[in-house]
Parts: sequence; structure tokens; C-alpha cells
Amino acid sequence: MFDGIKHTHTLLVTLFLLSSLVKTFILLADKKEMLGNYRQKLIIPEMILAILLLATGLYMWHHIGWGDMAGWFHLKITLVVLAIPLGIVGFRKQNKILSTLSTLMLVYVFVLAFTKHITLF
Repeated sequence: MFDGIKHTHTLLVTLFLLSSLVKTFILLADKKEMLGNYRQKLIIPEMILAILLLATGLYMWHHIGWGDMAGWFHLKITLVVLAIPLGIVGFRKQNKILSTLSTLMLVYVFVLAFTKHITLF
């Protein structure tokens, strides 16, 4: 069961990251009306995605426990907690710097989760 939850979580994270990348590219291309339409159409699916992402992450965290978590995991959690509100504010206010910073943090966290090393090597 744990492996199934882990694969589901990985899929949800990938979808969330792709959505953030798409929104960032639309914003950087100065397609503000397109960004508004994109966000409007996907607001409910993104909420569901975020809830499932959180639920699967908490399940795995509970299953593994704090004892087996390395320093990279604490960095990962901290960056995610910072990146999500930063992205919400950045996309809502159509701020390119905040949105790009949020997306870059999420990309770093995504790679960090697979390498399990802070320097990504």
C-alpha cells in the first residue's frame, strides 16, 4: 500500500509542478488574460490536487516517522511551505519575480526529493 501512495504522491507532485510551470511561462509571456482564464478553469482541480498531495504526503510522513528523515527532507518541507504561499500571491498579483521564485523553489524541491542531497549531486 505504501508504494501505491508513494507513486500517487509522485504523480500529484508532478502535476502540481507542471501546472506551476505552465502558469509561470504564461505570466512571463505577458499573457495576463490567458493566465486569468487558466487559473479560473483549474482552480477547483488544483484545490483537489493540493488536498490529495497534502494527504498522501502526510500519510507517508506518518508511515516513515520523524526518525528516518534526513536534513534534505527538512529543507524540502521548509521550501514547500514557503513556495506555495509565495506562488499564490505571485500568480494572484501577476508578479513575475514571486511566481518565478516559487516555481524555481518547487523545481529544486522536486529534484531534491529524487537525489536526496541538498547540492543535487
